[in-house]
Amino acid sequence: MASGRATREARQQKVTERRLAVARAEAMRRALWIGSLVTLLVVAACTGLLIWQW
Repeated sequence: MASGRATREARQQKVTERRLAVARAEAMRRALWIGSLVTLLVVAACTGLLIWQW
């Protein structure tokens, strides 16, 4: 009986680790998306300033 509980806890641990990995991957994807948007905004602002100065 104790070994059954141990395997169930090990399986639960694997599920938890997989969920954490998925959440971490989604957070990384979101951070990359936000970073690319910020970069695009900065480039657009600099281009606008250069055109306006010219």
